[in-house]
Amino acid sequence: MGPSYRSLGRSPEDLRRRTGRRHGQSSAHLRHPPAGRILPRARRSILIGLSVNDELIADLNPSQREAVLHTDGPAVVIAGPGSGKTKTLTKRAARLVQSGIAPERILLITFSRASAKEMLSRAKALDNRCQFISGGTFHATATKVINQNAHVFGADKPFTILDPEDVTEIVKRIIAPLKEGDKRNWPRASTIAKIISFAANTKLPIEEAIERKNADYLEFVDEISQTRDLFTTYKLDKGLLDYDDCLIYFAALLEDPTIGPLVRRNWSHIMVDEYQDTNALQLDIVYGLAGEQQNVLIVGDPGQSIYGFRGSAPDTMVGFIKRFPQTRVIKLETNYRSAQEIVDIVNAIDADMEIGFERTLRSNQGPSKSKPEVREVADNVAEAGAIADAIIEDKNEGGEVSNHAVLVRSMSYARRIEAEFISRQIPYRVVGGIRIDEAAHIKDLLSIARVSVNPEHEPAWLRLIQRYPRIGPKSADQIVEQLSKVTDTAEAKRILAKEEAARKTSFDGLGYALSALASSAPPADLLGNVAAIMDPFWETVWKDDWADRRKDIDAVLLIAAEHHTLDDFLTAITLDHSLEKKAAEASQKTDEKPVTISTVHGAKGLEWPTVHCPSFIRGHMPSNYAQSPEDFGEEMRIFYVAVSRAMKNLFFYKPAYDASGSFTTPSDYERLIAPYVSFERLVNQSIPVAGGAVKTNARIDMRSKLLGHVPHN
Repeated sequence: MGPSYRSLGRSPEDLRRRTGRRHGQSSAHLRHPPAGRILPRARRSILIGLSVNDELIADLNPSQREAVLHTDGPAVVIAGPGSGKTKTLTKRAARLVQSGIAPERILLITFSRASAKEMLSRAKALDNRCQFISGGTFHATATKVINQNAHVFGADKPFTILDPEDVTEIVKRIIAPLKEGDKRNWPRASTIAKIISFAANTKLPIEEAIERKNADYLEFVDEISQTRDLFTTYKLDKGLLDYDDCLIYFAALLEDPTIGPLVRRNWSHIMVDEYQDTNALQLDIVYGLAGEQQNVLIVGDPGQSIYGFRGSAPDTMVGFIKRFPQTRVIKLETNYRSAQEIVDIVNAIDADMEIGFERTLRSNQGPSKSKPEVREVADNVAEAGAIADAIIEDKNEGGEVSNHAVLVRSMSYARRIEAEFISRQIPYRVVGGIRIDEAAHIKDLLSIARVSVNPEHEPAWLRLIQRYPRIGPKSADQIVEQLSKVTDTAEAKRILAKEEAARKTSFDGLGYALSALASSAPPADLLGNVAAIMDPFWETVWKDDWADRRKDIDAVLLIAAEHHTLDDFLTAITLDHSLEKKAAEASQKTDEKPVTISTVHGAKGLEWPTVHCPSFIRGHMPSNYAQSPEDFGEEMRIFYVAVSRAMKNLFFYKPAYDASGSFTTPSDYERLIAPYVSFERLVNQSIPVAGGAVKTNARIDMRSKLLGHVPHN
């Protein structure tokens, strides 16, 4: 199963010392694709004027055209909601290729695999050569480059990527001895892992990261710092990387004076989408990629920076301009999504935010038939009924229920609406929830694959071993200590057989499953064989719903079929944050496309003809969790994103009473939108008066009602 990682350094400083020095002074050993075909700047200018396909830019507005035709030097594209950002980016990619730049020298960085796939597909439709453009997320791009050049970090084989659950499991084992005898209420392992991750992405000291993310745990600064150092050492020893390491190692490559220029030679032009969502670590990567040429075009909307909890900040685009003073600024201000009445609200919110750029959006869609509405209702029950009524009324008039979306700041505010939809048989889907790769049975399948690729993957071994009866944590640790040192499948099978006999248990199918992966067959075939072998055992584990779980495994096999090797598949499925059940549509009892219920974060980048915003009150919009000016700034941007998802109709619902029967407080944003909306108290809605306990001596005998009139002695 390959040599070990024992040669790796034990600290970031040692890692940097090793970088580029392991093979002597020459840096020619660094692997990179050919420099590619790039025309001299003067010749490119001629081509721009003569050979660019006029059809490519014919349907663009002047600002979009300026962005597409920009070739060299840094540029910032401020793309308002619905302004054709994706169309502009893809046409620029095609235009670069048509102007003489080799497609493999173009790098497109996005925040999801789905976005990268869509953009590259659109670009390929414009020019078939665009299929060779490099595209992917920050993490996927980083992982590819790191593993191509693992040798400069002292490793002799590719790194294995830990998913968040693996990280939590390792942290849990690290803190166990630290907690012994300590009577304090320690933070959970998952909380410590999030603090360590936040510190890495923001480049903050642990103490400041705790203060910003979990101030209640400031007394554990030393313990969390120690945990981070032990975790770092563990990963270095085992050849493991977590998501944050992907970025840290990539940044280290780019900042190295010897290796950085060689890595940058891979690409001549960089494009970064959703730049407002970048954190400090990702900014280092962008700046490192820019190099001396600075051919970087970033696209984003500071008003849609809503990932502060991940370390992003709304001033990143202003920071780019400060970093590169010669940056060209291009504003996309024509909105092709929303009616003017909705755009008026978007502009009102935008004017109240401090984003560093002045702009005014204009609708290309013209006016709507009616103004957006604030609908006053009695309570959350009446609110859910009103939303359901609106959807059914639209359906009865020939509309599609899938044209409607319910957007909430927190999913807890959607539960009553879900119940209403269920009772009235309105099909719906929830954006968010448990991803397929977080389900227990899928984790087991992936764990078998992971230990076959890297036997030192202790979290995966622990997950598998502890699934079997009569194996507790202590026994599992003893077995895994042996398994993590094996070098081939046969040796792993011998250890499992020995432990079966010693512990009077059965590792049903596990050894044969590992053997099934010891071939060069396509990953879908390999995992299909594993599933067939493990099927009988897994059915005993999840006997109540195994049929449904088996469908999830079939969906994973479809995803695996998109990859050439097991390594590629594991990397993709680990890094992809948006993996969903491909069979979800088939489970619907109706062919009718559903209403969408989503958090605002989940709705980013999407649009619907009609958007419903329930609980338009303080505590939900903005959230009760907002405390600092930065928090309230982010809440405003979240509201901006919610409003700008609507195309034709926008409804806010304002319950007078909350679930506890207390009066609600109007949203802080009501003053902003008041000039642009109509207010309506819905027909058949009655605002309640103060209630309370009824005054009566009558009693209801529920024992008799529920159990009958049988006396009990």
